[in-house]
Amino acid sequence: MRQMTEPFRFKSCDLVPLSTGLRAQTLDELAQRLQVAPEGSLHYHFWGRLLRPQIGESEYGNDFASWTESELHDRTLAERFSAANPSDYDDLEGLREELLSLVEGRLDEEERLHWFRTERPFFFTRGQLLVFDGQMTASTPEELHRAFGEAERSSLFYHFIDARRRTEGHGDDFSLWLEAFEETEEARRHLRYLDPYLLSLEELRSGLRQAMALGEEAEA
Repeated sequence: MRQMTEPFRFKSCDLVPLSTGLRAQTLDELAQRLQVAPEGSLHYHFWGRLLRPQIGESEYGNDFASWTESELHDRTLAERFSAANPSDYDDLEGLREELLSLVEGRLDEEERLHWFRTERPFFFTRGQLLVFDGQMTASTPEELHRAFGEAERSSLFYHFIDARRRTEGHGDDFSLWLEAFEETEEARRHLRYLDPYLLSLEELRSGLRQAMALGEEAEA
């Protein structure tokens, strides 16, 4: 039986890049800066690409991997960086430790990376998230399902990706709201399977709609 609950109100967002003042031109310097970079910078360099204008598709899933390939010409480390999935860690400190471990391991393998200096530094950037109230609302799971097809991409980012950083249980806003509806257990289970790091925002949109559809089929 459905419980009375407040409508889900969609918000949109914009990510404003801000300099941290940290930069690196060698892999040694990258390791040093990684130790002190604010968590917001790690978040930006792994997730910010989803909200930035893109010319074509990047081969790698984060900025560290792209820079390592293009500027240090080290495809091995770039692939290892790209395989580091922030969704696998409870917090960004765990991700930081993994990145440092990857750098240290690669420095042990390749002597030239200690001294190779690129002319194009890696600039550590953090993102200031600006949040805006949207016009869309949903009062039922069915309405939420339909809204996924129309919601702004930045809304999907805010409610599914950013939510995992700001909510106590690291859950997404959609699943938390759906908890008020007992019949959505199957839909919420499928939502938990979605890994946004492996998806574009349009692919995430499709995944959200599919999760709700599967939940509705199970309920029928």
